[in-house]
Amino acid sequence: TTLADDLLQILLDPQAIFASRSIVGKALIELAVEVDWPTTLHTLEGYGDELSIRLAIELIGAIGYESFGNNFIVELVIAHAKVAGRTAGVLMGLERRLPESKIEGVLDCLAKAVKTLGKPSERPGNDDLTDLANQLIVRALSVGGITAEKLWSWMEPFDTRMGYRHETRQQRDAFIQTDDTLRRAVQRFVLLDLPSEHSTWQRAWRMSDRSTAFTPTADDVLALLAALNPADRIDERWKDLVQLTQHAG
Repeated sequence: TTLADDLLQILLDPQAIFASRSIVGKALIELAVEVDWPTTLHTLEGYGDELSIRLAIELIGAIGYESFGNNFIVELVIAHAKVAGRTAGVLMGLERRLPESKIEGVLDCLAKAVKTLGKPSERPGNDDLTDLANQLIVRALSVGGITAEKLWSWMEPFDTRMGYRHETRQQRDAFIQTDDTLRRAVQRFVLLDLPSEHSTWQRAWRMSDRSTAFTPTADDVLALLAALNPADRIDERWKDLVQLTQHAG
């Protein structure tokens, strides 16, 4: 017990060498030493320095993401974004190893949390946050079963031009581009169903700004026109829809 206490003291010492703290933390996990991990990780987060938060993110992966709530996982992610320095790849373990059963919940929490940080261009650590969202969205799309409303709620808070990893964005857009049913469901939701004070053109611009794969093709416009109620004589949105893509006379 004394040794465990000594190791825990090193782990919680923000002045100790990071590599030593990381080794100690993983040793405590591998040796199955009884540690109040939620309290310990909250303590590390509370220090507010980059290395302590990075350590907490590493440890939560080593302990097992299943042992922690989605809100706390995202809380650590946001804390990292606010203090992140030049260390790259801190969130990559989370991106790749988060269990499929938690992806949807974490994306829900992340989409809500980033909105509290202001506009994308003003957010601290926005490129890392965008990469994380894109990678988890790719994983969610590869599993399938994602509704249009859900996909839009995850993508709407982020700017498609942000992020370091273009290949992840390309993977995401490829899923959208090749899935006509999902893409058109999102287009219908954003352009026709979602309450908004903006014009159809403004909605379409915002949608394409989140992913160029959402930009309507001629066939997409035909699908949108078919979704309008032909009995509604005063619904003139068709005029806006036909102008969303180039077409012959």
